[in-house]
Amino acid sequence: MRSTFQGLEIARRGINTQQAALYTTGHNIANANTPGYTRQRVNFLQTEAFPSVGFNRPQIPGQMGTGVQVGDVQRIRDSFVDMQFRNETSKLGYWQAKAEQTSQMENIMNEPSDTGLASTLDQFWNSLQDLAVQPQNNGARRVVRQRGISVADTFNYMHNAMKAIQKDYRNEINVTEQRMNSLLRQINQVNKQIGSIEPHGYLPNDLYDQRDRLVDELSSMVNVKIEPKHSGGVASANAEGLYDIYLATPQGEILRDSGNRPIKLIDSSSGTATGIHIQYDNRVEQDSPVAEIKFFELKDNEPGFKGLSQIDADNSQSSVYKLSSFSQLNTNGNLKGLIEGYGYKSNVNGVESVEGLYNNMLADLDVMAFTYANQFNIVHQSGWSPNEIRNGADVQQDFFSFGVLQLSADNPKGAAANIRVSQAILDDVDNIAAAAEGNVLSGVMVRKPTVNSGTIGNPIISGIYDKTVAEAAVPGFNNAEKVNISLKYESGAWSYKLTAADSNGTPLNPELSHTGQIDSTEKSISIFGVNIDLSSMSAQQNGDEWSFEFNADGVKSADEAFIGNGSNALKLAEVKDAILNYGGSLTNVQTFYQGMIGTLGDIASEANRMVEVSATLSESVDKNRMSISSVSLDEEMTDMIKFQHAYNAAARNITMIDEMLDKIINGMGVVGR
Repeated sequence: MRSTFQGLEIARRGINTQQAALYTTGHNIANANTPGYTRQRVNFLQTEAFPSVGFNRPQIPGQMGTGVQVGDVQRIRDSFVDMQFRNETSKLGYWQAKAEQTSQMENIMNEPSDTGLASTLDQFWNSLQDLAVQPQNNGARRVVRQRGISVADTFNYMHNAMKAIQKDYRNEINVTEQRMNSLLRQINQVNKQIGSIEPHGYLPNDLYDQRDRLVDELSSMVNVKIEPKHSGGVASANAEGLYDIYLATPQGEILRDSGNRPIKLIDSSSGTATGIHIQYDNRVEQDSPVAEIKFFELKDNEPGFKGLSQIDADNSQSSVYKLSSFSQLNTNGNLKGLIEGYGYKSNVNGVESVEGLYNNMLADLDVMAFTYANQFNIVHQSGWSPNEIRNGADVQQDFFSFGVLQLSADNPKGAAANIRVSQAILDDVDNIAAAAEGNVLSGVMVRKPTVNSGTIGNPIISGIYDKTVAEAAVPGFNNAEKVNISLKYESGAWSYKLTAADSNGTPLNPELSHTGQIDSTEKSISIFGVNIDLSSMSAQQNGDEWSFEFNADGVKSADEAFIGNGSNALKLAEVKDAILNYGGSLTNVQTFYQGMIGTLGDIASEANRMVEVSATLSESVDKNRMSISSVSLDEEMTDMIKFQHAYNAAARNITMIDEMLDKIINGMGVVGR
């Protein structure tokens, strides 16, 4: 038989449940503007029907409902959309770092402009042309000196400015490293709190929100993969569980370290967090490249690794995970973008090098400064200055200097930072050699038909032909009007031959020549002041042969030079058009610099375009996520009215049942009295 008071219990349950829904609605409204808050809802569940199955069950027509109860209070969240958002955030963080770096570099290069290096070089060349017209004009010489100082100062400024910004990025990498480790530590602590609450059947929604906010910020630094784990006990079916967090590739796969172990940043089973440690080639030097990346277990409640200082971490070989080179950090995020700009060590086929946006640009500046200044000095040495003409002695004075550095084409590092106008030029402009140039050579040797198609590169010619040395080595060589150089590769060795020729290029009769071989370990040789550079050559084969022909005018003597002659100043101005080996590129200084600016422009354009694309995608995914998870005041007001009416109806139901009971108790059995 059904209880008379059953209706009261059903109505009571309805009131309590609707009241819980109203409280949750109020909580949502109160947090409508709270960052990272996820709206919540009460899950309504029917209570167990009456009667339950049993031998002694009441014999009534069927089971009757017993009302409603609160199942749990659940967040409205879509984990798939969260994953999309974090992937896009890591891409955006990476490209934003690249865009910022290229923007700052473009500000330093300042091209095209009236104050950039290209304009400064143009002004220098123009001053040399003016000097060629008026070589005896002291004012023109002073302008050349000042324009040369401007060229050196511009190289110095560009190098120093880029170095300063590069060091700033070192600090930013360190800050990002510390912030990333702090986030991992906090996530691990929240994970533990969630693990202590869920087994009791509760849903710690506010802790879920806190954890997701931290993971969202972490995903802007590196790409991560989340794997939820059950927390055990009597956890609700809607419990989100504990997070295992892995470092992930751009494709969302788990990244593995050098030992092929998956890099787990948060391990929920052991309750540990593993932090990142950026190791530099030399931590003391502020521009030292990133050498490798290690991972160590973090302390629970304070910064740092368990049992290790920063220096200990550098020297430790017991890291949890290790990436032995930066190239193995196959992920997205702000951290990778910063390191790519700052600089890192690379090892390709056993050849170590230092790469990175700023390092590459600094290296190109060094190559440009050294190659141009070196060729300029060669031409300057071939001429005569007023002081040399007066003294009758050619001292072969350099125009540019690199201080105490001993630089070469193979090692031009530091050229841009240390290039100066030489002290002799600063002391006296009459040391500028504008008269009686020598035969300055620059170019590429011509391939003969015998050169195999698989041979890569061509030998490069540079220097000043010294006919005095040639005559001493081969008597009669002074009679040559032209000189032909032939170069041949045979039996794994290089051989050369210099032949004296007439004005038509025909060898003299009897033949006058000078032959020799180039050591297989050497990449260049100098013959009578003529340099043959083989550094760009590879895959050469037997029978390969090249040639090069030039006029046999050597360095002019003192009696051929006079102060009113400006022919060497014109040759100095023409150095800008000389085809030289700029770091493996056969080109002139203008084209090489244009290539540097063009490459920077391409990188900057791509970075800016990808920032726009990533920002658009990230914003789109975020809007989708907000449409699911954020609080809509209109929706909450609608729910509030709905729950309020349900509450009122349940209360009215109690009143109605009270009247029924009053009739039964006080109104029955009074008939006939």
